[in-house]
Amino acid sequence: MRTISQLALVCLGVLIAAASVRGQAERARPELPPDTVWTDQAKDVVFSADVAMGTARMAEYPDIATAAGRVFAIWTEHIEGIDRIQFAEVTSGQPGEPRTISHSTSHACWPALAADTQGRVWAAWSAKKHERWRIFVRQVFPELEPAPIEMPSASPGPRADCFKPAIACTDERTFVAWMEVTPSTSQIVAGSVREGQPPGAPMVLSVGGLAYRPVLAARRDACWLAWDEVVDERQYEIFLAKLGADRPLEAMCVTREAALDAAAALALDAEGRVWLAWHSDRHKDRQWDIPKWPEVRCYDGASWRQPPVDVPGKQDDPRTEDQSFEFPTLCFDSAGGLWLFGRPSHGFNAVRFAGEGSSPVFRYPLPGWGGRGHTVRAVAVGDEIWTVRRDLQRIMLSRIAISGPRPAEPKLVALRDPTLPIVHPVAAPPDAFPDPVVPGTGSGAPESDPAGRSAMPRVLFGDVHMHTAHSDGMGTIDELYHRARHDYRYDFATVTDHDDFVGNRILPSEWAYMQAIADLHDDPPRFATLCAFEWTDARYPKGDGHKNVYYRGHGPMLWHTDPEVDDAPKLFARLEVAQGICFPHHIGWTGVNWETHNEAIQTNVEICSVHGAYEYRGNTPIAPRGDLEGHFVQDGLNKGLRFGLVAGSDAHGLAWHHGIARRRNPWTQGLTAVYAREPRREAIWDALANHRCYATSGPKVVIDFKVADQPPGSEVRLTEPPLITAWVIAPVRVDQLAIIRDGNAIFTSKEDAESARVRHTDLDWPASGEGKAYYYLRVTLQNGEVAWTSPVFATFAQGLSPGTASP
Repeated sequence: MRTISQLALVCLGVLIAAASVRGQAERARPELPPDTVWTDQAKDVVFSADVAMGTARMAEYPDIATAAGRVFAIWTEHIEGIDRIQFAEVTSGQPGEPRTISHSTSHACWPALAADTQGRVWAAWSAKKHERWRIFVRQVFPELEPAPIEMPSASPGPRADCFKPAIACTDERTFVAWMEVTPSTSQIVAGSVREGQPPGAPMVLSVGGLAYRPVLAARRDACWLAWDEVVDERQYEIFLAKLGADRPLEAMCVTREAALDAAAALALDAEGRVWLAWHSDRHKDRQWDIPKWPEVRCYDGASWRQPPVDVPGKQDDPRTEDQSFEFPTLCFDSAGGLWLFGRPSHGFNAVRFAGEGSSPVFRYPLPGWGGRGHTVRAVAVGDEIWTVRRDLQRIMLSRIAISGPRPAEPKLVALRDPTLPIVHPVAAPPDAFPDPVVPGTGSGAPESDPAGRSAMPRVLFGDVHMHTAHSDGMGTIDELYHRARHDYRYDFATVTDHDDFVGNRILPSEWAYMQAIADLHDDPPRFATLCAFEWTDARYPKGDGHKNVYYRGHGPMLWHTDPEVDDAPKLFARLEVAQGICFPHHIGWTGVNWETHNEAIQTNVEICSVHGAYEYRGNTPIAPRGDLEGHFVQDGLNKGLRFGLVAGSDAHGLAWHHGIARRRNPWTQGLTAVYAREPRREAIWDALANHRCYATSGPKVVIDFKVADQPPGSEVRLTEPPLITAWVIAPVRVDQLAIIRDGNAIFTSKEDAESARVRHTDLDWPASGEGKAYYYLRVTLQNGEVAWTSPVFATFAQGLSPGTASP
């Protein structure tokens, strides 16, 4: 039976939750999928009101633990220019005065907490030391040990960086696991600390692929480790190992699917069984897809089983704001019910498995678009579950009062979808385009045209605009690079998460990790990455709009909210020093300030993405999102400004991109081509810096366009009417080629083949007096997709008589 005090707490929670509803009333709540309810509408459990922790926009990555009936929280906070680890006890539902437990002179991030059986609390985190990131462990309760313990690296060379630790305690040891990243490897390493002894030699647990995201769970006599690892180029699998003091006692691959199974979560029940969850993008046809949903399994030491029901509300074709259910966390309550927490596209979810069924999916109360953290962290405290999460702008602490029958352990049944003995190859991306059939050697690199008249330049394709859960998207950075390289077979890619946007700021420590993962996937001459981010200023005219920043190597994170770079001219000046360039995008929606254009830094403009095409106002056949007069590509070119054209998906990991996308797969709705010999970071950056690039709405269209024998991005001085040539090879039939001069089509040709050629002499060129013009080629395919070359900028010489040239 519940005690009077417990009932009082529940009633108090109801009142507080009701107050929270009133406080949220001004927020428009989005439509939720079936079997989903807001937490303040829950019938069988009570969610308390949120309690804010840490400084708004400056605090990330919270964790929570309990020892001796007391509750503790830990998080990363940016304080006086340094990312620091903050630790506090939570008393009566309120955090106490935090204490910095990391070094005050170097960045630290990704803290984790665990309590041992003696009532002590241990913390682990990653911190920068002598230009490298290392793992540190420290007892933080009941006493703060004088100095952290540095865990030894498993990599012999000096270039390893250690990120994202997990921590758990048995009776005898405190175990720590982490990602150890070099420019060519990412492995899972584990070690342990025993009282009064230095840490032993680290264990490498991963099996040779690129491995990520370790998690730990422990009881008095056992510690288990899970992680995800890439096998067969794109296929992510979940691995599980039982740890001894210096070696794994048991290890296995849990999944075998032609899909992405990643972001493992672990919990041990009262019987010592291992419960494992992860998110998967596997569709019901056993191939990969865009949405992700959690899988839950239980291992009893001999076999695998699962609850009788899946997570409710799963959708094959989600279009609302609430999409997917990724980055799971597991926690058992005092009645034995299993709680699964996770992240939809813009919020956090919870669901409880008990008996033969589950609760509905509970949605935490802060609605609306915004950048949020990755996970909910949870711990059982008496008859409650205490949770912390990084939600809109703030870290939020809340409690769940448990009611209902006891015991409530989930029933287990045989696996409904057994592992296949043979894994079939990963299928082509959904709604993607085939590669064009190009004569010659290499992807998009023919030696000459069919008549042998000229050599086609080497063309490389890549997505220069992608978002992850580090800002307002979904998924992980590594996932996007793997997808770009192995699923879409791109030559290069860049992740461009927002600098400081919708309540989320990329901290310096996060930026270091993002650059390390970009370096990990930079693999010349097979695949290239660039270190990039989105400088996300306010819409014009309140601000200078959104611009993606790209570095030739590494560079600083520049928040648009920093007074030193809070407008475009300041940003341009900083990028000139840091070897950076930038491109504005969705300009007809959020705008661009043409008056401050700097052609040496703002070298290109993004003409197409998931938001539509921005060649001109009223663009067809691809309509733009937004209609700002004077803010389209031709508006800038007609002002005499010089820039090239690029395109990127601007995809956020959502099917239909919340109903905005033209197709269900937003990753295929913008693509940049560059003229470069091979995929090397410097070569890609140099091509983008010099306008040696062009844009497509998604398909790989190979284009050789020249004006007076000069390629896109060139400046040419003309003394006679220019000969304009184009050779196009597309993956589907071409419908029309149009030569554009100063915003007008001066020549069009109707086509009906995958390959098309035109030759045209512009006889209507200025015959006397100094004049200027820009030329570019627009390619329209029969499926409605479009490609645009960067312009050739022509200057007409003075004092010449009209000339005649044969076409």
